[in-house]
Amino acid sequence: MTITEAESSAYIENAIKRIESGRIQAGSYIVGVFGKSAGLYETIMRSKLRSTLGALALEYDRTIRPQIKGNPAFHKLSLGMVAFSWKMLNEPSLDYLRRGIPSTTERVAFLKQLQAVNDTWVGVKHEGLEISGTEAVKHLKMMVSSLNTVGQIRARLAAKGRAN
Repeated sequence: MTITEAESSAYIENAIKRIESGRIQAGSYIVGVFGKSAGLYETIMRSKLRSTLGALALEYDRTIRPQIKGNPAFHKLSLGMVAFSWKMLNEPSLDYLRRGIPSTTERVAFLKQLQAVNDTWVGVKHEGLEISGTEAVKHLKMMVSSLNTVGQIRARLAAKGRAN
């Protein structure tokens, strides 16, 4: 069974509510909920990256893949590689992210959120770090915020495409 982006987003938003309400107690259960959310987030952000590249008429294999260690196929991009790819779209030589997020402050915040979520996910997944309920909620909210930003990027790019 394949889970949709809407279902994935709903899971992340529901995880915030469950942790804030106290229905999920500290410990391994929070780590599990955060881990599942991070995995879903990675999948959504990879999908959003693919559609944004398409809207910009960019090819992953030519524009970004050569810059990523190991030249991974698109479907194998980790969350860190996805974050790096979004960052590449903000490089002065490309400057594509500006089309979707005109505000420098918003672009910087978006990229920082992606990186912060990835850094925490790496610590939890690969280093076995515990995550408190407060920290989990903070990063889950970053996931929701950055997903909302990506939605705005796509809407702006679509509007600009119709205007041209």
